[in-house]
Amino acid sequence: MKFEIKPDIFDNFVDAICIISEDLRPVYFNPSFANLIDESSLALIRKKPLPELLQIDDFDWEKMKLGCKTLLEAPVREALFRTKSKDGRLQITWKSMKTSEEDFKVLIYLKDVSLEDVLNRKYHDEISRKEETIKALDQHLFQISLIRDVLERTTTFDDPLVMLRNLFAHLSGILNIDLAMYIKQETRNGALQLITYTTNNKLDLEQRTIRDLAENVKPHLIAGDLHYQKIDGYSWISFKYLDDSERQKYFIFAKKMEFSYNDENLLETICEPLSFSLDNRELFKKAMTDELTDLYNHRYFKVRLDNEIREHGERKKTFGLLLLDLDHFKKVNDTYGHLVGDIVLKVAAHCLKDFCRSTDVAARYGGEEFAVILPNIEESHVYLIGERLRESIESLIIPIPNQEKPLKITASIGLSVFPRNGKTTIDLIAAADEALYQVKNSGRNGALLSKKIAA
Repeated sequence: MKFEIKPDIFDNFVDAICIISEDLRPVYFNPSFANLIDESSLALIRKKPLPELLQIDDFDWEKMKLGCKTLLEAPVREALFRTKSKDGRLQITWKSMKTSEEDFKVLIYLKDVSLEDVLNRKYHDEISRKEETIKALDQHLFQISLIRDVLERTTTFDDPLVMLRNLFAHLSGILNIDLAMYIKQETRNGALQLITYTTNNKLDLEQRTIRDLAENVKPHLIAGDLHYQKIDGYSWISFKYLDDSERQKYFIFAKKMEFSYNDENLLETICEPLSFSLDNRELFKKAMTDELTDLYNHRYFKVRLDNEIREHGERKKTFGLLLLDLDHFKKVNDTYGHLVGDIVLKVAAHCLKDFCRSTDVAARYGGEEFAVILPNIEESHVYLIGERLRESIESLIIPIPNQEKPLKITASIGLSVFPRNGKTTIDLIAAADEALYQVKNSGRNGALLSKKIAA
């Protein structure tokens, strides 16, 4: 079939169209082709062969020449191209057509996709920037959420060390930390002391091993700021701060894996409010703690008892109150002196601490008398707890300085239950005190649950 060239067919095409003869010179081209090769002289375009006008990398022009002798068609392909003033990426395809009995022409379709590449790159760059922004925002929101969680947890526990252990355990689970430690400087000699630590469930380390690791870390803290090092096969990171007494304190974290930048940034963000909260908790505990026994003092006990009555009343739950009096304590002071009396009080207080749950509140009520609040406990269990504590006190063996024979002590215990024995602080204490008085009148070294019924 004879092919007649009608230039107006392609004149308005956005993409470049060119028809060439056997010598690869253009016999027709549309305005878009002239724009593509950036040539305004139409005569010059017709004089130059296409490979000279349009330099395309790795292109078989000889095959296109063959298309001027027989019918051939090329698939669409992409290639880099250059003209006298620009370069870019081109989509190219061509098809040969018979224009007479012996004459063939090749119609070439050219599409400059350089701009599409630029737009695609811009699009992907924009998507990447948005993804980075979203990632940074997610990280920021996670930090805010974790900091809020940290601050909430620091207000849950009155004892700063209990608070730290629970918080370290929480952080270990979130950030895959194997070991978290709190080290502080002693006031007397300035030495660094391991105060508390927490390991995750995967790390099976004995207490001795933990202390060995801490000892290996201490020289680095003394020499400068550990901050980030590899020690004993662990990656270590530390955060130092000074308390009101200018004592150095450290939060130290370790894990087998490397700490990421986000890990370090997150821990640093958390440790600042944590240090303030910890100092406040330690000051709070000091103000609310009996100096000799390290138990809560009478004032704090009364405050907590008021709170427990209110909270358990709102939730309609029961809790127990235990009053404990060391038997014949005046005789200990009269026989051995007040220094030995202090030793007895300390040993009894230590026994009380070991006996109590983390939620219990143990206090020195006054003199040789102690009190324990037992939250969230069934009424039927209160007496059993009192009896077990009495047995623990009775089993104590207390070495006395300059005495061959150790001292043994006993205790009388009175118990009451909220709300059966009392619905107010005064009534609840009075009920436990009355039970304690009955034990003392019955020969001491016993435990008794109040039978008083609250009005």
